[in-house]
Amino acid sequence: MAADGERIIRTSPQRLSRQVWESGRPIQNADVSEVRVDQVAAPDGIALALGVPAGERVLRRSRTYEIDGQPVQTATSYLPLNLADGTPIAQADTGPGGTYARLAELGHAPIHFTEDVLVRPATIAESDRLDLRLSESIIQITRIASDAGGRIVEINEMILHSRRYQLRYEFEA
Repeated sequence: MAADGERIIRTSPQRLSRQVWESGRPIQNADVSEVRVDQVAAPDGIALALGVPAGERVLRRSRTYEIDGQPVQTATSYLPLNLADGTPIAQADTGPGGTYARLAELGHAPIHFTEDVLVRPATIAESDRLDLRLSESIIQITRIASDAGGRIVEINEMILHSRRYQLRYEFEA
């Protein structure tokens, strides 16, 4: 971010286009400062959406994004373990084009995305992680990515610093 108060414009749906991740470009416009990859018991809502039994293990990828050294977003992705385990998706560095390019290589390219956007008060943990005032809200985006067969291949829960982001949606009529 060049100047204090300047917002990051998050343009959708173009940023998720296959052209972007197939070319090896990231879909994120910030630097990754922290990546954690592990296996966890799927939270109830995640298990239901992924079509796995509650508590079944899934791959979790958690990232923190920064601009000019300031945290602006966190993202936590959940992927079916039988799809992602033992692949570059289970590594901190997934390679050019990220998770979506790796899913395509596995025959599960995401072709449909649904994003739900919610503005709500930040939790104490979110305030601490994103350096927010306790009274501030966050933008919560939950993205579901599906492949050509309709299989949900990723659920991504993003928390955006509300003073830093502007959401822009462009599409043809």
